Amino acid sequence: MAPPASVGRLVGLLVAAAGAATACASPADEGVDHGAEAFTVDSGDKFVISASPEKVVLLKKVGAAEFPFDEAGLRDKVLLVHPVAQRAETGVVARALAVEDDGDRWVVTTKPLTLAEMAALREDEIVRVYVDGRKLRSRSGDVRPLSVADWLEPGRIEPKALSGFAFDGFDLDSGLDLGMAMHMQAGVGFTHKITKSRFTPEALVEWSRERGLELGFRAELEWHSTLTISGRVQGELYRSRTVETPSVYVVVPVGFLPLPIVLHANATVFCNVAVSGPLDVSVDLTATAKLGGSLRVQPRASQTPADWVSEGRWKPEADGSVAIGMGVAPKIGANVGCALPRIELRTTVGGVAGPYLAVTPSVSVGTDGAVFEGRVAGGVGAGMFGFGKGVELNFYTWRPASQR
Repeated sequence: MAPPASVGRLVGLLVAAAGAATACASPADEGVDHGAEAFTVDSGDKFVISASPEKVVLLKKVGAAEFPFDEAGLRDKVLLVHPVAQRAETGVVARALAVEDDGDRWVVTTKPLTLAEMAALREDEIVRVYVDGRKLRSRSGDVRPLSVADWLEPGRIEPKALSGFAFDGFDLDSGLDLGMAMHMQAGVGFTHKITKSRFTPEALVEWSRERGLELGFRAELEWHSTLTISGRVQGELYRSRTVETPSVYVVVPVGFLPLPIVLHANATVFCNVAVSGPLDVSVDLTATAKLGGSLRVQPRASQTPADWVSEGRWKPEADGSVAIGMGVAPKIGANVGCALPRIELRTTVGGVAGPYLAVTPSVSVGTDGAVFEGRVAGGVGAGMFGFGKGVELNFYTWRPASQR
């Protein structure tokens, strides 16, 4: 995999052509398409005051343009609102339970849908509020949908032509942000100097009725850093700033529904002490590793979240080479583990927190010396589609052959 110009290649995403294109409308129809009994409000962001999975507020009129659906037309429909900056950042897919006439606006009480409910929808149940792609912006930077011109093959997108788009703020290449502490245990000497950090990622998103929603994430990492620790340590020793990417918005067809999915990644370096004790040690880590995998999520009310998650098409993998050096005459009376860094790819699916994947290269230091591990984990957040608690599963743990 050739490295891109920047970390902007964080997302290589799956979008199928069917259902992803916005229906066209004539000016005489005020942006409404009645084809196949599907109602589409094109460039409908001008009507959106706010939208969440529990409530959508729409203006009845903007200038000479009127919102084309009244109280009766909205009731019991599924509202599909694609992302609108600062008003519906992640988009919404939710069924209208009640509609209130509030003067110049409609206030719609809604309930989010599960993936199974989305897949079972008919065209005539959906009111689509689309957004002019030129207006897609977020508080953290540009939010841009991938277009037909970016497709390489059905089932996968790798936006080579969009090098640097959307994820320029994810500055792992310099390592500077991840060297800045947000938390440092009092009374402990700790420094973390990062001299090299190169990260080359790709990802995929797909849905099928048989297998559910799939999220994939894999990356090549080159890393060199030095940890210096002294003092008596206990609990969380150190946590860096969390570096977050701007969001990326894509569309994945689920039945007749072009489902909006928003992705973002974050990275954090942190160190925890498993067994309390004194430390006076310097650890120098150089690693070139490849970590990744994919998971499938199929939520069912009859199962616990742990049963929703299974391995996807990208089998968990890890490989590479690692060199660890320790300073002269280290004093080790505690066990310390550091994620260098934990990198997560998270999703919001139709406005609701969705699955995530995490890759974690880490080093642990104890009385037996220093050990490197690479882990691939993933799961779902608490309350995904209203079901149960969140869960994280570890799919794979790897140690270099020299440490086995």
